[in-house]
Amino acid sequence: MFAVAPRDGKTNGELTNVMAALASALEWLGAGAKTAVGYGRMVNPTNTAQKWLDKIMDELRNDKDFKGQPEETLWKKALSEKYLLASAEIKKESLPLVQEKWKELGIDWNNPVGNSAKAAKINFSK
Repeated sequence: MFAVAPRDGKTNGELTNVMAALASALEWLGAGAKTAVGYGRMVNPTNTAQKWLDKIMDELRNDKDFKGQPEETLWKKALSEKYLLASAEIKKESLPLVQEKWKELGIDWNNPVGNSAKAAKINFSK
């Protein structure tokens, strides 16, 4: 696990460059003799969560029960039911992305309106 933080006066953009350089170094040089059993690999959990969300949303958009439904509908109860089946790590990392999307769609996270949004909020809280 790597922790990288900015020094005084440094910007977030520079942290992105540092993480990219670290990922490249680990890819080319490795991190020890245990890479074959899963050690020494670097994964950005936010990217993993975003990939999971993209995959689930694609599945929902193509599901015969949800095909043609508005995005808002998919991002509520339909996604929250898939969320319940996700790993703890995916839940932790994807929740802020879901909250951001709800805000974008005009759904109030703190006071959801409608049965679907309320049920989704309960699922996302588990």
